[in-house]
Amino acid sequence: IIATIALIVGFTFFFQQRGLMKEMVALEKEYHQLNKMVALSLIKDQSASKRLQAVHHATSLLEQDLDVIEALIDKMQHDRHVNVRLAAASALARFSDNTIVTTALVDALKTEQNSNMQIEIIQILVNAQEKKAVPVMQRLLRRKNVLPYVKEQINAGLNQII
Repeated sequence: IIATIALIVGFTFFFQQRGLMKEMVALEKEYHQLNKMVALSLIKDQSASKRLQAVHHATSLLEQDLDVIEALIDKMQHDRHVNVRLAAASALARFSDNTIVTTALVDALKTEQNSNMQIEIIQILVNAQEKKAVPVMQRLLRRKNVLPYVKEQINAGLNQII
């Protein structure tokens, strides 16, 4: 009888814990969904500080979400404030194993004029060992309007990739 009671208590405890785990997983999923909604709504705000907040929310997402990645790419490529673009590029570095992200970074490097952005993108691509960036970086080396310290960063990066 004691063994039966212990078995019943054990099963009851096990199923209660399992129910709590399911609730915690559901709450965690809901938290990440809410974070995503906040990030996507703030990223469209007129205020640069709100857009920076959105980027911060996006970096707290654990899984790769295509909507968030596309919003970050858009901000990195088109935001009028360089700080927002830098923060978006930095956030995208977390997803540098995603070909959509690396392609966007390489494309951004082709047209980016801001030296801080160029260096940020170069560092991300070098850390990711992105071979598609090599021809773009080599073209930047030949351009006259690229600042000397950016060219130094490119040379250092090319030595790491090649």
